[in-house]
Amino acid sequence: MSEGEMTRLRSILVKQETLARVAESIELGDYLYLGKGEEASGGKDKPANLARALEALIAAVYLDHGFAVTEQFVLEILDAELLKILYQGYDYRLQITASRTTAS
Repeated sequence: MSEGEMTRLRSILVKQETLARVAESIELGDYLYLGKGEEASGGKDKPANLARALEALIAAVYLDHGFAVTEQFVLEILDAELLKILYQGYDYRLQITASRTTAS
């Protein structure tokens, strides 16, 4: 994987919408303690809250268990997103290659 591809992958993975989707997949919102107003306004389902909570969870795992455990944890919870992003990248490259071949 080239440096450019790794940069693209990282930028997609740390986007709020990606982190929120992952947080939803592990039902992290069910464990959030929010103020009355935030909870009443659906705060447990807000992408910003979910993304921040996931970031905090990853940081807590790191502080409690170190890098190796955190790396495994992150790879496990981001597995579906990683596969989706990698598939889209290869699918895109295949389309470009096919279009160049048929255009020649």
